[in-house]
Amino acid sequence: MGEWDTDFPMQTAGTPYDKLLFRGFQFADSRSSLQNDRTFLRTSTLNTDPELMPQTPAPQRPVRSRVSGGVPWWLWMIMILIGGGVGFSLIARSIPEDADKLFEEAIAASMKGDAVTLTKNTDLLKKFPERISQQKYLEAIYLVAMSRPLKAIPLLKEVAKDPALKLRALNLMGGAYAAATDRKTAIATFELVLKEDENAHDTRLNIARILIDCFAWEESLRHLNALAEQKFRPSVVLQLRADIRSDLGQFAEAALDYEQAIAADPADPTNGLKATRLVQCLSATGNYEKISEYVNDVDNPNVGAVASAEMHLAKDQLKEAQDALESIRRENPYDAAMNRVYARVMLKHNTPEKASEAVAALRPVLKLATRDVELYRPVVELARVAGDAELASVAQENVDQLNELKKDFDAKLAAVISTRDNIDDRLALADAAKELGRTEFARKVYEGLMSYYPDQELEFRNW
Repeated sequence: MGEWDTDFPMQTAGTPYDKLLFRGFQFADSRSSLQNDRTFLRTSTLNTDPELMPQTPAPQRPVRSRVSGGVPWWLWMIMILIGGGVGFSLIARSIPEDADKLFEEAIAASMKGDAVTLTKNTDLLKKFPERISQQKYLEAIYLVAMSRPLKAIPLLKEVAKDPALKLRALNLMGGAYAAATDRKTAIATFELVLKEDENAHDTRLNIARILIDCFAWEESLRHLNALAEQKFRPSVVLQLRADIRSDLGQFAEAALDYEQAIAADPADPTNGLKATRLVQCLSATGNYEKISEYVNDVDNPNVGAVASAEMHLAKDQLKEAQDALESIRRENPYDAAMNRVYARVMLKHNTPEKASEAVAALRPVLKLATRDVELYRPVVELARVAGDAELASVAQENVDQLNELKKDFDAKLAAVISTRDNIDDRLALADAAKELGRTEFARKVYEGLMSYYPDQELEFRNW
């Protein structure tokens, strides 16, 4: 599910927060006051505002002295510098500073990753004591962007007392809690925003993302469905909904969501991943004709090759199917998806010779992939065709055991996704996932628990 990656997309001033943070601030040249902060990620030239950066008038040429002997040169220099300073001060005072403009410029700068303008305008706002809330809000943006969310939270609590900035502050505070891996408090904070503005779609999306990580999928789906009805960021919303549906085994519905997510933004750089998941869902439903439309768009060449083999297999083009798998069998003989299709292709020949060849090739794999029921099902039939009764019996016993474990897993998953925080049910689900060999799934369950109960992180790590 990618990962919030802190890939949280949050909102500030009506703008998705993923555009605001974690891009690395831009900096001025080495003369910048920020030149020693090595935590920034890239440099750029500071874009100065001519209204905020008055120019010092060029000093005039000294007039020849009327006094015999003249005025000492150093006294002339002092007089020129003093005069220049006064002139600069008068010009600066003649240019009124608009506090609202400074604030909005700083917000825009933060979305561009321009730390120089953000910090400069924050300092300029100190000239307006009545704008202390705006100043603290900008300071909090900087702290969250610099991966110091815990320092930002106290500032945001103060800012939230200002009615004009309350929703902005709560949104950023929710993001700060999420970045600090306190997802429970993050959800509660975001829900305060929704309570006052049910059309805060970015906030609703933030909640849906966190609930996905916590395996509270039913509640997350309700939020995603509401966003989908509003056609809000369909390339993101539909992908998230498809991920949940795919993990629930609702492959036809997931495939439709992935397809619509790709169509919503054809230029999205994540479309390769969406196409990969789409092809896998189409394969699970047996919709091989539709696979041909996306097989060249997947970001994983192995997935594309396996999908091509399945398309050939569906047309009884066995040689072409084997050829499509050949490079994977040579370079990655333990690829799970490839071996499942290879077993089915060899079984389709329906000859003892091909069955024996397949059994011999798969024996090393079977010693490791002991919990891959999709592999063992065709192996049972291959062993029978090859006349290997012992392997057929052992493989069938394994299939029966795995089917029972899958039923147990599905029951535990159904119990978990309807709640936010039942620890015992989630630990039981992780155990069931490990029994099925789904170690990555189990890891995500533990991570969800650690982010929802950060005070018990060590306990979950040792589970």
